[in-house]
Amino acid sequence: MATLTDFKIETHELIFAGTDTVTITYSGAYTTTPKISAVAVDGPAVTDANINVYVENVMITQATIRLSAITNAKVHVQIIGT
Repeated sequence: MATLTDFKIETHELIFAGTDTVTITYSGAYTTTPKISAVAVDGPAVTDANINVYVENVMITQATIRLSAITNAKVHVQIIGT
């Protein structure tokens, strides 16, 4: 079983500009598929923060973040794994 010191945690802020998909590459490779949380937030030039955010194609080095609509949005992503 992993201890707290075995976990890696990183965050990303994604800007969607007229698109519904962004692929992110993690800062470091994980030994297992990490858990990912993503949420749309308000901010400058954000057209709609009231949208659904989906995490797709999660691998040990990257993942795809998709929105429910093509829009201008800001998304905060948290990645936790070992």
